[in-house]
Amino acid sequence: MSQVSKVLSIAAGEVGYRAERAPGERPSGHQKYSPEVPGLEWSQYQPWCATWVSWVAMKAGVVDLFPRTASVWTAMQWFKNKGRWSAYPAVGAQVIYGTSGSTHTGLCVGFDSTWIYTVEGNTSLTNDANGNGVMRRQRRRRDDYVHGYGLPAYSEGIVTADPALKGKPGYTYATQASGPTGSTGDSSGADKYKIKKGQTLAGVAALLGVSLAALLAVNPQIKDPDVIRPDQEINVPKQTEKPKPPPEKPTPKPEPEPSKPPSGSSTYIVQKGDTLGAIAHRHGISLAQLLAWNPKHQADPNLVVVGQVVSVKGPAAPTSTPRPTLRPVTPKRIAPVVEQPSKHGKHCECCGQLDGIKKELGDIKKELKEIKEVVKPKPTPPPTPDQKPEPPAKPKPPMETKPPAPVQPEQSKPTDIPVVPQQIIPTPEVHLAP
Repeated sequence: MSQVSKVLSIAAGEVGYRAERAPGERPSGHQKYSPEVPGLEWSQYQPWCATWVSWVAMKAGVVDLFPRTASVWTAMQWFKNKGRWSAYPAVGAQVIYGTSGSTHTGLCVGFDSTWIYTVEGNTSLTNDANGNGVMRRQRRRRDDYVHGYGLPAYSEGIVTADPALKGKPGYTYATQASGPTGSTGDSSGADKYKIKKGQTLAGVAALLGVSLAALLAVNPQIKDPDVIRPDQEINVPKQTEKPKPPPEKPTPKPEPEPSKPPSGSSTYIVQKGDTLGAIAHRHGISLAQLLAWNPKHQADPNLVVVGQVVSVKGPAAPTSTPRPTLRPVTPKRIAPVVEQPSKHGKHCECCGQLDGIKKELGDIKKELKEIKEVVKPKPTPPPTPDQKPEPPAKPKPPMETKPPAPVQPEQSKPTDIPVVPQQIIPTPEVHLAP
């Protein structure tokens, strides 16, 4: 088994493992990997994504190809110092996340022009800082979150999308590739396949039902997958069975798993370990079509949660609703309004009362007019020539006012009370005894 196949096989075998967290423990919890990696026992209860990669490398027997560290940033610097760093994905590479290259890490198992496919420790579908599980992830290849890739120096070489490494020893350039999902055989004792004219290595891999990376792993003599010749014999992995030609009209069979939708269902409930790419493949549709039917996942196709309902069929064509038949409405004829002649006359009882009131008002107005004439002041008639005008009254002389008498100061008057002269009474001397 090739080194990259062993690394990815051990990583895939850990999918589904979850760390435990007792009450009061740190969010990372405790897991089995830290105590088993010599020198990293102290990392228990710490974020363990980098520790998990070191554990996988130890179990695969390639400890010299990966850094032994619990630090993501240290792992990135380790590959850079060895000149094994690239901005392009590679099968079996250690992918580094975060704008500064110190947030998260995992192992790349495949890539295409849009996505990278990984197995990661201490992760979750909600991208928690401490996801506490080993999972398969699908992420956008050109996302800013993807910082770069460390390329281990596998003995059989590594398949990479880096065009600068095309043709260099130890590197095989490919625009898309996927790693083996399990163990694959090596070249010794492997089945053989003869290349035919017009075939490509990627087409042969698809025909044989294996990944391009698995085919290259058992054919280390192929340095460039784009250069093969007719009648060239290549090795085929032992465990791979040649696929049978599909029937012309495949009959869909009911799926035994309860997680798969029944026939005719237009929705699917996400199960543990599902990805949108896997759901699309399972239902025979493209990922682009699945995203078109599920607009809420277009912003981040990597984010799917167990229990979510995903549409796997497009909306049904709208059926035409029969329009109701409209019956003509006959307008109702409205009879014209004819003004009836008044029935009142001079012999009407109410009209007689009105005439009496009018008469009383006239009498009241007449009396008021007579009262005004009586109370109206009569004008003074002008004097006749025989009458003489009265002389104007003479003004009275002003009254004389006398000045007030001056106030004289009050003089004291003698009284008749006699004055008694004061008598002096002698006081006797008092002698004290010695």
